[in-house]
Amino acid sequence: MRRHSGFPLQPASVIIVAACLLSLAAPVCANPPGSVILPSPEPFSLSAYDAIQAMAMIRSNGLLEHRTDNGKISIVAVRELWAVFKGVDPTAFAGHRRRYDLVLNGAPLDWDHLFIAYGSGLVNLRLLFTYRNQYPPANLLYRIR
Repeated sequence: MRRHSGFPLQPASVIIVAACLLSLAAPVCANPPGSVILPSPEPFSLSAYDAIQAMAMIRSNGLLEHRTDNGKISIVAVRELWAVFKGVDPTAFAGHRRRYDLVLNGAPLDWDHLFIAYGSGLVNLRLLFTYRNQYPPANLLYRIR
């Protein structure tokens, strides 16, 4: 008789594991009652937590790729980066009402046209920081390479 190489699963542990997997899959399978998919904020802005995360990611990368709508490509070196308070959005969820924008090298960050190395390619910054309950703009280029 061959031995199982892992831990033997008892019937109760199988039920617990199955329940955990189902609870993880439930949000993916269906929207909970009352959930709404919203448009992303215009002009695009971030919560304080997301602004800190975006700044850390951009600074650690050091270089961004800028692509215009007509296909012109340029590399942007990150020299200065800071957050600017834009105001309070009363329609945003609690904890996300205070909104910030980023300033890159003295100019407002161009969320729609800047790409950062992420994973195995370049990903649009706005897409990375759009919440999962929001639609990104329809004409946004998401990923390069």
